[in-house]
Amino acid sequence: MQRNLIRQTILSMAILSVAISPLLAQPPKLDIPDSALQGTLTEAYKTQIDKRINYWLDMLRSAKETTEVLEIRARFLGDYRDYDSASYRYTFAQRAAELATPVLDEDLTQKTLKQVNLAIALSQMPQVPIQPALEKLIHHENPAVRYLGWEGYRQIRMPLLAQGPTFSEAMLNSLQQRAAQEKVGPVLGQIFLMIQMPTVPSSTVSEELLKETRSKAFEVLAKNWNPVCERVETGDETMAMACQKGIKAMENYLSTNTDNQELKSSIAQMSFKAAWSSAQAFDSADEDGQTAKANDLLLRECETLFNSLIGKRNSFVTTALTEPETPEEIGAEVKSALFKWATELKDIGVQKPQ
Repeated sequence: MQRNLIRQTILSMAILSVAISPLLAQPPKLDIPDSALQGTLTEAYKTQIDKRINYWLDMLRSAKETTEVLEIRARFLGDYRDYDSASYRYTFAQRAAELATPVLDEDLTQKTLKQVNLAIALSQMPQVPIQPALEKLIHHENPAVRYLGWEGYRQIRMPLLAQGPTFSEAMLNSLQQRAAQEKVGPVLGQIFLMIQMPTVPSSTVSEELLKETRSKAFEVLAKNWNPVCERVETGDETMAMACQKGIKAMENYLSTNTDNQELKSSIAQMSFKAAWSSAQAFDSADEDGQTAKANDLLLRECETLFNSLIGKRNSFVTTALTEPETPEEIGAEVKSALFKWATELKDIGVQKPQ
């Protein structure tokens, strides 16, 4: 069910262009001259933006058909993109965050459809003042909305860091809170993607601040890793897919800390735990092959990380995944391969499973 919900969300995100319906009334005008777009917008132009946003929100509330909802979302987002002006888009996102966020809690007809489409629009306004709306999205009861919230948050990580501790601490606090509470695999995968922070500072974000943020984000991953592995072991393929993103986050963090032996040991133990849990999952592989497929990808990613940690090119796991035919046989072969890896990784803290 979770997988289908997220899949439907991705499909909705792909539908960004729809025919303009003659049934929609003419919206209030949005007419801002080029000369006014160079600096801070005047109150008169902000009022135009407010009226336009409120119009689309009212249309969303009253929409009866799916096609109407898709059109409203496309045109609402089109208004944000209408002017190629930093000042305009900043202001539009700021007003959208304030005016549109409350609609997410309204008891509307076709509520899920409308929530998801509004979340799609808000998540595609990558401006600092959209942060309050994204905070609402990532804490929402609808997992598809949470998924989209993290999708949007990932686009504004560096601009938020550039604003100083108030903005960045809110982001990191939410990262920690939601990583500990999130139970839906695809959404947790989005959180792990969020943890894969940029490795190179920008002109507005210092190397020191980025390094500190990357460290705190990795701590979030480390603190919440064991419960994820436990879910992988039960055969939850969505959690195996999320876990694969977590392994990539480890690779990302290690890339700028290659001389940190304590970190290498921690990552070796975390990734080995994920690999062993994944091997165990083959014992409960489902008939449609989704569990096996998800864990196959996870195990290959783990082996890539193992090799990176010790500078080798072993293929114990890859071979084990290729030769056997049934999930049970694969599970047994992978466990045997992981015993070999435990020997290879023992000098950096990995012990053979009991």
